[in-house]
Amino acid sequence: VLCGLGLNEYRRNNNNKAFEYYLSAIDKYNQVMSSDGKALAYCRISALFTNEKQNKDALGYLYKAIAELKKIKDAGIKIQTLSAITGIYQQLAAKSNVYIDSTLSYAKQALDLMSQFGYFARGNQLCLSVTKAYRSKHDSINALLYCQKATKFRNYLLPNEILINYIEFSDCYAMLGNNKMALLYLDSVKTVVQNLNDPYYWMVFYERQYNYNKSAGNIKVALEGFEKFKSVQDSLYNIEKNSALNELEQKYNKAENERKIEDLNKKNEIASLNVKFLIVGILATILIIIVIVFFYRQSVLKNKFKVLETEQRLNRARMDPHFF
Repeated sequence: VLCGLGLNEYRRNNNNKAFEYYLSAIDKYNQVMSSDGKALAYCRISALFTNEKQNKDALGYLYKAIAELKKIKDAGIKIQTLSAITGIYQQLAAKSNVYIDSTLSYAKQALDLMSQFGYFARGNQLCLSVTKAYRSKHDSINALLYCQKATKFRNYLLPNEILINYIEFSDCYAMLGNNKMALLYLDSVKTVVQNLNDPYYWMVFYERQYNYNKSAGNIKVALEGFEKFKSVQDSLYNIEKNSALNELEQKYNKAENERKIEDLNKKNEIASLNVKFLIVGILATILIIIVIVFFYRQSVLKNKFKVLETEQRLNRARMDPHFF
């Protein structure tokens, strides 16, 4: 449940709250000594830090997930964890080629387990991770091989995942210098994009329309693609810019509200302290009055006692015969 809540906060871009939920989940898993859930929780925390570009912290939690991976017995959870580890290494590899081999290693481990246990839900995703890794290594033959393997899992794909498949095919053939096949798969990309009608995917399509038609010598089509690419890119940039400004404004308003609440809390604390000081002062005054009254009564009683003692002495003196 806690991991689910963390994932919801992560999707809302509320990383701090997500982090708290994941840490709470890890505490619970430690109590019941469960490596299954703990490994995935570590992966999700690592993904949070990867998104924040805090690679050192991301790797720290990733290594913890890998340590827990060895203790997992359930094949499905192990494949899921291997897939999560692969995804994090893939994100890190986008910034540094150092992590490409790790991406390949964990993706292939997951694919081997899938073949053994028939757990195919993540097959396409893993194959495409391997494809991208090989493309980063400029190994277009193996990239295309795993791209073809990915098509075996079409039954498990959503429309946007099918689109990514076609994009990868197009990229692999372009890398091989086969412009005809690259453009053929690009037509398939266009068909899916028309159904999704997502500006980001249109930008991806137009960028490739420009590059691959330029390579094929179709200058007119390439120019059209470039103009549309720039148009969509500018549109997305403005949307992102406005979104960023709105986010900054929300953060400012949130910070301002938090400051006001903090000031109000301080005022309330000061008012509370003043009341406490007043109560202490009243109690101290009452106590002093009680002490004064007590000592005054003692003094009065002492004087009365002295008067009585003197009177008793006089009476005894009157009764003494030698007194006369």
